[in-house]
Amino acid sequence: MARALSALQKTWTTTKAGLLSLKDSPRDLHLIFAINFLESFNYFSLSLVFVLFLTDAFNIGDVQAGSYYGLWGTLLFLYGIPIGGLIDVLGVKRSLLACQVLNIGGRFIMAATQSKVIMLLSLLGPVTLAGTLGSPVLTIGVKRFTSEGNRGLAFSLFYTVMNVGSLMTGLLLDFFRIQLPNGLNIAAFGPGTLFNNGLRLLLLVGCLASVVSTGLVLLLEEKLPGPLEVDKRRMSMDPTIPLQESFRASERGDPGEEPKLRPRQHSLDGMQIPTAPRHASWRSWISSKYSTLLLELRELGRSGEFWKFMAMCLFTINLKQIFRHLDATMPKTLVRTYGCDAPVGRIYSINPAMIILLVPIAGVLLSGFEHFDVIHWGGYLSGLAPFWIVFFRPEWAYILFVIFMSLGEMIWSPRWYDYSMSVAPEGREGIFGSAASAPLFLAKLPTGALSGFLLGKYCADNHKCEAHPTSPPVDIPCHASTIWLIIGLLTLSSPFCILLTQRWIRPAQQHPLRLPVSSAIAVETEEASLSLASEQLQPDSLPFARGQP
Repeated sequence: MARALSALQKTWTTTKAGLLSLKDSPRDLHLIFAINFLESFNYFSLSLVFVLFLTDAFNIGDVQAGSYYGLWGTLLFLYGIPIGGLIDVLGVKRSLLACQVLNIGGRFIMAATQSKVIMLLSLLGPVTLAGTLGSPVLTIGVKRFTSEGNRGLAFSLFYTVMNVGSLMTGLLLDFFRIQLPNGLNIAAFGPGTLFNNGLRLLLLVGCLASVVSTGLVLLLEEKLPGPLEVDKRRMSMDPTIPLQESFRASERGDPGEEPKLRPRQHSLDGMQIPTAPRHASWRSWISSKYSTLLLELRELGRSGEFWKFMAMCLFTINLKQIFRHLDATMPKTLVRTYGCDAPVGRIYSINPAMIILLVPIAGVLLSGFEHFDVIHWGGYLSGLAPFWIVFFRPEWAYILFVIFMSLGEMIWSPRWYDYSMSVAPEGREGIFGSAASAPLFLAKLPTGALSGFLLGKYCADNHKCEAHPTSPPVDIPCHASTIWLIIGLLTLSSPFCILLTQRWIRPAQQHPLRLPVSSAIAVETEEASLSLASEQLQPDSLPFARGQP
């Protein structure tokens, strides 16, 4: 008890000091936080109603709806690969404007159309593209509008605001589902149309949130990287620039002159954007980058610490996928077990509420333990959470499921990111992050399909909650306990795999992975490029972004 009180006092003291450090932050940082709230509401409102909307509004079966859910999460990652370079060119403000335009158009079409094909094209096209331009760009904005001293707290507030958006989503979902199942009941519009369907109205609210976000984005002032970052970016494009500058100086007869980096620039609507020098050969540049990448992969492949890390990434895939089931599986099992008025949103809201309030305290209480052990033991809490639904039938079993899953999350999820960065070599955090993300994103599609398969086999649609059913209601028993038994066993496999292999995969203490001397030059020339690229965080790379695909 004394330790908990000490943790509370320490958390409050740290938070208060951090808030004071943000007092003189530019107005743009507050705008970024406001936009983040609206974008988070947009994302979570779609994520939580995804499978319900596809099945209720378009009569898409459980397996197909789950597969589309998994495909959506996978595309968010795949679209982000080429979009990352576009963000560099457009900058924060223009990228966010593009995000809002895509969101407004795509979500309105989704909410209004009666065509399944048009809805899917809009969902997997502009709406998903907007997702790759939302949270990643906002994280860059936080970095640009803060200093080294207050950046840590700024990102903590960024995460808190994100969870407030998630909390709001859960509360509004129940309002539109339960209080307005038939929308506004406007006689002039047909049944199940935009204004006469609760889920469509919720999507429309997300569209209006993007309209408000657009106004906030227009108030932003674009802030470009400082001169040092520009010089580093240019050097990362052509590592021979200092030698070329020195050679030109010697030709002018002043070999002692220090090489000066003067990146050539062009104007883009008044913005000065650094570009590659004219003498740079793009073919040779690509060739050098490819050679460097092969060298990095070769050196990493020889490292035992890297393979320990990759084993840990593979073992924790099922642990992380439980959050997909929170979005894709829990809503349907609740509705089909307890009826159309089941409080899906309120039960879901327990998770963000607990994360907002308790993560800082848990961080202080567990600060003396190793990352590896915290991830291991926290995984058991999340893995055991579904068994409340397996062994107990009342509705409160779902409440306990979410509570225990959230307790596990607040223990292991924050420490996962610390663990990832602690084992990565200096200057190679980017390639470690990519290697860690690849299996997780590749697993999203089969996870969504598994959710749909389990629902279709053990808790089929009874058509009782459709506002305008395409089939007559039928009495079909929902064996939710079987579904959550399978999910629980899969989730528990993660900490058990860690337990059985910890003798081999536990990272060497106080010995972060170091690249051999043969990579030293590559590390120096690539460090700036990776540090800038790391700004473009994918949704799942945000700390505790558990709800995002």
